[in-house]
Formats: sequence, structure tokens, C-alpha cells
Amino acid sequence: MLELPPHFFPLPPSPWHFHFVFEPSTMLTRSSDKQKATATPDPAFDAQKRLVRSELGDAIGLEDDSFICSLYHHVAPESAIDAFLKKSRFYSLAQRRWKIPRSCSKLIDKNFHTPFLHVFSSIVKHFYPSSTAQVEREVVDTHTIDLQHREASSVVHHSRPGLAIKAEGPSFQRPYTEPGQQKLKIGYSNIASCINIYVDGKEPSISDQLTRATIYARQIFIHQPNRRFVRTLVISEQYVRLFHLDRSGAQYTPPFDFHDDPRAFVRLVLGISSLNESDIGLDTSIQWTIRNGRKVGGILKAHSADGEDIAYELLATSPFFCDDSIRGRSTMCWSVRDPISNEDLVVKDSWRTEDRMSEHLFMQDAVGIPGVVQMVTCEPDRCDTKSLRRFDHSSPAGFRNRIETRVVMKAYGKSIRKYTSAKQLFCALRDAIAGHMELFKKGIIHRDVSLQNVLLGKPGAEPGNRGILIDFDISTLRSLKKPADGRLGTRSYVSVLALHSSRFPHPLPHDHLDDLESFLYALLHIMFAYDSSGAAHPADAILSHWEKNGDDLNWLGVLKEAYLARRFVPYPVKQRWPSPCVDLILAYAAFVRPLVQEKLALNELTPAERSDQEEAFASRYIQHYTHVLELEQKKLIRSELGGEISLDDDAFIRSLYHHVADNAVGNFLEAVPSCLTRILVLTERHARLFHFDRSGAQYAPVFNFHDDPHRFVRLVLGLSSLDESDIGLDSSIQYTIEDGRKVGGTLKVRGPDNQDALYTLAAPNPFFCDDSIRGRSTTCWSVRDPISNEYLVVGDSWRSKDRLSEHVFMQTAIGIPGVVQMVACEPDRCDTRSLRGFGDSLPAGFRNRIETRIVMKTYAKSIRKYTSPRQLFCALRDAIAGHMELFKRGTIHRDISLQNVLLGNPDAQPGYRGVLIDFDISTLRHLNTPVNRHMGTRPYLSVPALHSGSVSDPLPHDHLDELESFLYVLVHIMFEYDSEGAAHTPDEDFHDWEVYRDDCRRLGRLKQAYLTREYVARQVSKRWPSPCVDLIIAYAAFMRPLVLKKLKLSQLEPAVRNGREKVFAANLDEHYNHILNLFDTAIEALDHPDTWEVVDDSSDEGRSVRTQPEFSEEIIGRGFE
Repeated sequence: MLELPPHFFPLPPSPWHFHFVFEPSTMLTRSSDKQKATATPDPAFDAQKRLVRSELGDAIGLEDDSFICSLYHHVAPESAIDAFLKKSRFYSLAQRRWKIPRSCSKLIDKNFHTPFLHVFSSIVKHFYPSSTAQVEREVVDTHTIDLQHREASSVVHHSRPGLAIKAEGPSFQRPYTEPGQQKLKIGYSNIASCINIYVDGKEPSISDQLTRATIYARQIFIHQPNRRFVRTLVISEQYVRLFHLDRSGAQYTPPFDFHDDPRAFVRLVLGISSLNESDIGLDTSIQWTIRNGRKVGGILKAHSADGEDIAYELLATSPFFCDDSIRGRSTMCWSVRDPISNEDLVVKDSWRTEDRMSEHLFMQDAVGIPGVVQMVTCEPDRCDTKSLRRFDHSSPAGFRNRIETRVVMKAYGKSIRKYTSAKQLFCALRDAIAGHMELFKKGIIHRDVSLQNVLLGKPGAEPGNRGILIDFDISTLRSLKKPADGRLGTRSYVSVLALHSSRFPHPLPHDHLDDLESFLYALLHIMFAYDSSGAAHPADAILSHWEKNGDDLNWLGVLKEAYLARRFVPYPVKQRWPSPCVDLILAYAAFVRPLVQEKLALNELTPAERSDQEEAFASRYIQHYTHVLELEQKKLIRSELGGEISLDDDAFIRSLYHHVADNAVGNFLEAVPSCLTRILVLTERHARLFHFDRSGAQYAPVFNFHDDPHRFVRLVLGLSSLDESDIGLDSSIQYTIEDGRKVGGTLKVRGPDNQDALYTLAAPNPFFCDDSIRGRSTTCWSVRDPISNEYLVVGDSWRSKDRLSEHVFMQTAIGIPGVVQMVACEPDRCDTRSLRGFGDSLPAGFRNRIETRIVMKTYAKSIRKYTSPRQLFCALRDAIAGHMELFKRGTIHRDISLQNVLLGNPDAQPGYRGVLIDFDISTLRHLNTPVNRHMGTRPYLSVPALHSGSVSDPLPHDHLDELESFLYVLVHIMFEYDSEGAAHTPDEDFHDWEVYRDDCRRLGRLKQAYLTREYVARQVSKRWPSPCVDLIIAYAAFMRPLVLKKLKLSQLEPAVRNGREKVFAANLDEHYNHILNLFDTAIEALDHPDTWEVVDDSSDEGRSVRTQPEFSEEIIGRGFE
């Protein structure tokens, strides 16, 4: 392929840079008139070169071929490569040369790409024959195909690599085409790598080769957002060169004679076209579902706080924010949905330099601060460019290692520039500044306050969260006293002091005033370019000058000083905004003006001379923040701002966690029900067996399968056995297969008389399946009794051996209204000890799990599917009554939650309108099992249970802990839904319980604070009839003194308690009856709407207050004192 004349980019001297002495017949540049006269196959090459110039940076030229020879040794054993070379039609063993003309110059008028296409295709087709239905690689001649680019600008570019590796798989998709246009078969969205071909002696300069490789790589990064690196090749008749591009920039190898080392060349071709997506630079934690060649959905995996993988659902197939640069932080933001809570979240991937603190450290300190983005989980050190380039302890001069970080965060509203009223804008800025103040108190300086880094809060957000500060990429710690630096941050918002920092030998540290000044410029940007309703207008000349002079830091600083000196707002701006807004920005600038001048004067002094004054600035930070916040508050209360913030209808539904194991979960999901999965890992000589079951994983030592072929054959036969029980399947469930798909089936349950009952599956898949491998792994099936034709539920689960089987408690519950009823059971079907072949002695750390199958009556849906307050209250009332009878029979449930209460069947009689289910972690009363913060569903745990880790001898779990959990179920429903079951934005009380669910002590304190309140939020009381509000207030008031007494008692040693906790048990009838009476009273009142109290919206600053009922000492607990 002939190129344009060379254009050299200077490479600074370094022992790692390879400088060429140009000779004919090598991969070197030869400048000639003939070369200058040739035409480029890529139009607009010079324009594209300007686009990627900054991407190149200090490209690393390697001195030898050690990098290229070290790659991809795992893709194929040498024996397989040797076998290929012996029989390949495109390699000559006799000549030790690939069958490529020694000179292609005579073929220039023809197609000299063809010999290279044959060589590359022969390698790929031999080692990846037809691949699989979902994963495929093909070498395509693209030197005449325009591969379309995607750019932020409207300019349309395209390019033409010589050859391309076309790919199909979970990270690739066919190029997008407009409806009605012919579908494109290849583009940068489905290319694994590119190869450029040149004739020896006529190739362009190394800088142009690098530029072209960067153009291709940039488009691959843009079209394949889960790319970590891109490797491309440049090849001639004799030599090949590898270009590697990642977030640290570019690196290239010297010319490598691929005829002399055909094995290394084969490995290189297989590596850049590997079926393993991580080999070609893709991050496999992000995978897409492909339909008709296009991405239609996908998942993104991130580690949770306990190290388990959470598979988040991608809400869009592309990131909603993507930095198109190759070199740099290359931030990418994805919108995802939590599979457990169904909450929308944001995942941010970025690459920080090694010398910079990870963003997650600042976000950890920001947890709980209103007005600041909240982190859910993080992976701070996922990957680094040093390892991608295989640098060991020493790195070449000029190389800056970058580390990939993934942070999962709460989702908020749109950019602050999407405001729709002046009040919404000012509320958002006010809360973001307040959040910034709290951050500063914790020792964090943001350093990049800008219009892009302030979001609107969610619709209906409470004060404090109406505006959210995000992005801690360049944040630092106050204690480090980092000097202000105009090169950091977004230029239009950088403070005057930072812009002038290069003028002073010892600039002042970046402090809170620099960031407060940046908030002023964010406000100025909005008011000078938009109106009060959010509509855009031509930017004022002040902003235009700032944008035009952004590269001249000192001059931009002078322009900002000039703005601060002005004491007026341009007339067009004044016309577009209410007077309180104009007053505010004038007052804000007047506040900042003298402080900026004072700091500039201090900059003239040495650190020793100014230390006292510098400390005085720092000591007044509360005063500074308070002044700005008061400015905002004074203007917000002016009637001109108007506007109400509307409530959002999105719900945050909580459920149990699902943990995913990468290598085995696919087998469990595809072949449910499965007792175990076994996976074989092979190298050229050795094999290792991995075994997964409900107790976790175990693996065997490696063995040489060449030395022991019998063992290897048995192993292969066992893994592929026709007997399904051999490969880990539960053969008691069998399916009817039609056209390769399950269409029905049967499920057997063995009765006490050893006779099998054969049930018909109502659906081929379970309606509930815990996707985790290790744990209870509960699976629930809907079946039909063949005799009675009644629908039933079959639950399979794996309990740990030291826990009582669920069927023990369900036998006790037979005949109790309001509790799930068991039909049949198999308590000990199988255990993991026998699956692993363990005898009496077990290895340390192994927890045996036993499979139990229970057949139960079928009921209606979850209680959250209620459609009226009466239905909800009747269901909870009957579930509590059933719980009381259970407790009297000696059973403690220990997992009261929203998930474990069902609505009764339609037209159910009183007593059966609500049903309590799930006895997986139940226990017996006489065991006096202590409360435990690790048992149950965290948002519903009692206060004593949450504080159990803070006392040496926790009280036994009793009926009051359970009644308290029922209260929190009611709180969840009433604070997040309305009386007809429609979801609303959760009240801040319950929202905080979710935020701090992993911090038991804080969650316990939050619940204590809730119990002390004698009111509910106004928005809650407006959504529910007054009898419902009265009930929840009375319920909390009843629990309040009991919880406090239990907490006090738990602080005492058992000997000092002297059995006083038994007082609670002695009064259990009074406790239950009191709660049931509250429900009965509310239900009766719901039947008479004319008696409902009308909520006074003006009471208690928008809160709904009810009179607290009186409780006698008899009800609370006789004889406690």
C-alpha cells in the first residue's frame, strides 16, 4: 500500500527509543520523488493526522523483539504450530519462508495484498476452524473498503486498512446502517485488528506508520467501548512490526523478520485474532447479547464489597459518556440496573496515572454526605498499562503507567444545565456547595468544579440532594497542600490564582476559595448563556473571550480579574433572569473579589513570610461557605423564583443478593437443576479438574495426561457421560424436548413410604432461582398435582449441615392459618460431602450442605402487589397472627421481610389473607439463639440485632425482634408506595436505611431515630388514608420503649440480667394482641371512609403528626424493673 510523503513526529531520546539507519529492502523509510507522487488510499489523511496527533505523545520505540516474541504463547502449542507449518500450502519448510514474493514491486499494478491475505487466512482458518455459532474470526481484504469513522464533529471520515480481522462475538456488532440502506458487513465495530501492507523500500516514515495505526486504533476504541488496548501490524515482504496502543499512548517494535521465526509469527497472528477476547484487548467483564448481528442488551460485572461479582444489566448498549481520546483518563460511564434492588446506577471506568490517588478513596469519605455523589462499590486496581506492555520493575523513560478503576455509583438527574426553572438551578448549586463544604471538612479538595461536574438531583429530591457534585478524578487531600495549578481542571472554571500560578515560584495551595470561585464561574456560564427557563442564548462576550483565550493561562486569569472588578451584569443577561438571580451573582462576585486580590498579594511572599496569613484563610473556611450559602438561601426564598420540584415515580425495590461465579455459573443456569459442575483446564501436557457445587469450589492437582492416558480417557468420558447424574444433573426432573427446546416436563418427589409422586411442571423453568453457586441456592418450581390437578410449589434448597432443615418448622406449622402449608418433603436428598467423595474426615474450611425438597401449597403474589390499603393491612395482620401461633409452638422465623410475606389467594377467608413463608434460617425458641446482625434481610432487622456486634452477650432473638421487623416491612411499603400500590420516590428515612445497609451500627442508630419520631413525612401521609398513618405511628410508639429496654438490658452481663429478659416472653400474648388490635382498628376504619381525618398540609412544616397513644406498663412488660 503506497502512502503520502513522510511527516516526522519528534521522539525524545531514550534508551527505549529505536532510531533507524535507513537501508534498502528493510522496513525503513526511503524518501523519493516517486514516493511523493503516490496517492494515499485513505482520503483526508492529513485531517485525520491532526485529530490523532495528541494521542501519540511520546511513543515508545522498543530496541529489540523481546516484546513481540513474548506474546501469545498460550494460544497454540509449538507442536501444533509445527504441524501446521509442515502441511501449510503457504509456508515452505525447504526455503524456511512464507510463500510471499520476495519483492511485490512488480505486482503493484495488480493486487499485492492477495499473498498476504492467503497467509493470514490460512493461519486463522487452521487454528480457528468455523469457530462457534457465536464467536468467529475471518481475515478480510479491506484496502478498497471505506470503513466509516465516528467523530464528535459533523465531519465524516473513513479509512482503509490493508487487511482486517473481522470478528463475531459478545463484544462485536455489525456496523450501523440507516434504515433502507444496504447493510455493511465490516466496520470498526467488528474488527479485532488491522494490518497494513507495504512494499519494501516504498513504505512511509515510522511516524506516518504510527499515525495510521493510531487512526485505526482510535476508531476501534470508539466503536468497541470495552477495549483496553489495540494491537495492529505493519508488514512487508520480509518484515513485520507491531504497534501497541493503550491508555498510556503508543509503543512499537523494531522490524521483525517473520520468515526467520515462523512460530512467533503464527502466535502473533493468532493473538491479534484470538477467540479469547481478553487476548485482543477487550475487557470481558462487559458482554453484550447479540441479535441479528447487533447489540441488543448486555451485562457489566463489578466486584461487590465482599469480593463477589455482581452482574449489572446494561440499560443501553453504549456508554452515555465516552472520552474519545486513547491516551489519558479515557473516562467511560455506563447506565446499569442493579439485579437485586432494581435500582438504576452509574458505572464509571477510568484510567488514572500511577502517581495520582484513586477516585474511590475520596468517594469512600463522601459516603453519607448530601449533595455529593454516593459510591455503591468499587474496583480500584483492575488493570494497568505497565502489565499490558509487559514492563517489569523498570519502565522506559517518558512512560506513565495508568491504572484502571471502576466505580459503581448512585444515579441522579441530568447535568445542571438541564434545569427548567431558576429555583431548580439555584437549589442544585446551593446543595452542591453545601456538599463541597462537608467534603472540605473531611480534608478533601475537589479541584475540578465545573458545569459538567454538578448534576441535578433526582426528581423530588429533598433539600440537601437537589444538586450533586461528581467526579473526583483530580481531587487531592488538604493535608498535602498541593499548589494551585492552572493546568488542572476545566479551564473556563479555574480560579484566578490557579491561572496565575506559573508566575510565582511558590504558589499558594489550592484551597476552598479556589473551588468556591469555580462555582461562581459555573453560575456565570449558565446565566450568561441561558435564560431562567433553561433555553440557550448566544453567549455573552465575556464567555466568548474566556473560551477563545483558554490556552493562554495568564491572559485568561487577567480576563477573569477584569470580570470580578465589574459591578454590573450585561443588560441582555439582566433581561433574561429574575432580579434575585442577578442580585445573587453580583453579591457572589463581590464576595470573591477582595479574597482573590488578597491571595494574589500573598503569592508574592515566600511560604515563611505568609504562613500566618495563609492559616488565617484556612481557619475562616466555615465563614466563607456560610456566606455563600446564605446568599443562595436569601435569593431562594424570593417569590420570583417560583417552581415546585415534582416527585419521581421510580421505585427502589429491594431483594436478596445474587452472587455470580464466572467460570461455572453458565453451566448452572443452562442446566438447572444441577448438583455440581466439573470443568477441565488443559495445557499442552497437563490437566486440572475444577469441581463446583453448593459448598463452593475445589480443584485437583495437575497431572500429566500423556503419562496417564487411562485416567484422562475416564475423565473425558465422565465429563461427557450419557448418564446425566454423572455430569451433575438431578435426574428427578426430566424435560420433554421438541425441536431442541424444553416444552414441558415432570418432577419427582419421594414420599415417606419411598413411593415417588410424579408432578407435572407448569413451566419448563423455575419461577425463582438464586443464581449463586455457593449457598442455599434456592430454586422454586410451579407444578401441578396429577391427582387433584391442584397447583403447588416445589422448593429445592441446600442448607448447611449445622442448620435445622426447613421442613422441621413447616411440620410444626401445619394447620396454622397465615403460614405456608407443606404437602410433602424430602429432607436429605443429597449432600456436597458425598458429591466430593469425602469420607468421615473433612478438609478445613469445608461446610457440608444438604439438599432439601419441599412441596407446598400455592398462594398469590408478593405482598408488595397489593392494590388497596385494606388488602395490605389484612395480609400483614393475618401473617402476624400466624407468626404468633408459630412462636407459641416454639418456632422463631428470623427473616421477616417484604419478600417473605405473600398475599393470600383471591377471596381468602380471614386468617389466610396473608401468608408467611421461608423458614431457611428459622430456629427453635428453647435454644435461646442470640440476635445476630448477619441473619435476615438487613433493612428489616431489629435494632437489638443490628447492635449485636457491639455487645459481648446479645439477648436471645425473640418475638419482639420479629414484631419490629413486621413494622419495618410496613415502613418500606408506606414510605415507598401509595395506598393503591403505585411506587414513589422513597422517603429519606427508608432511603438512608438502604444506603447504610452494610453499616449495622449506623443503620441501628437510624432506626432508633425513626422510632423516636411521632410523625410521618407529609408526602407519605398524603398518599395514605389517615387510619394507615395512625397505625404506623402507633405501631412505632409501641415498639419504642420495648426496644430501648432491650438495648439497656443487652449491655448487662448475663449474670447481672438475672433472667429479666424472660419478662418479655411472659407478655408475648399482650404484645401480639396489641399489634393485632391496631390492625383490626385500622381495617375497620378503612371500611368507613367518612371517618378518615383530612391531612393538614400546613402542620409541622409539612409533616403529618398524630397523637401518640398511651401504653400501660402491663403491655410494655410487667415487672421489668
